[in-house]
Amino acid sequence: MPHLALAAWADLVLVLPATANTLAKAVLGIADNLVSTCLLAAAAPVVLVPSMNRAMWERPAVQRNVAQLREDGYVVVPPVPVLALSTGTFEGRGMPPVEVVLESAAAVSRPRARRSRSAGRRTAAATGRRRSRPGTARRG
Repeated sequence: MPHLALAAWADLVLVLPATANTLAKAVLGIADNLVSTCLLAAAAPVVLVPSMNRAMWERPAVQRNVAQLREDGYVVVPPVPVLALSTGTFEGRGMPPVEVVLESAAAVSRPRARRSRSAGRRTAAATGRRRSRPGTARRG
């Protein structure tokens, strides 16, 4: 499916995880990959679920980007503390409970006409898989 058709097809765009890089590209209107192109071309509501380490999340540049995205009409679900595999501490910032993400998505994707909860809704979801560095094992 071509990227512009994907952007037009979706009733909701969910980006999970949304990296600091993805947030910055969305703010600046950079469309150099499938995700950023879909975000720029999307007519549907967009829900971003950031995931990054605490130091990155707290940077003024990231916070400015989040504020601008919200001002531009994007929904940004705040990350919650998660276990950072690199340190074994709760220094990471990641996805909140799935119920919180679904509530945020439901709030912006109300059906236009009366229909069942999921009937007829189309969601384009961009997901990423965290990769370990070569030679390291993933825990959990």
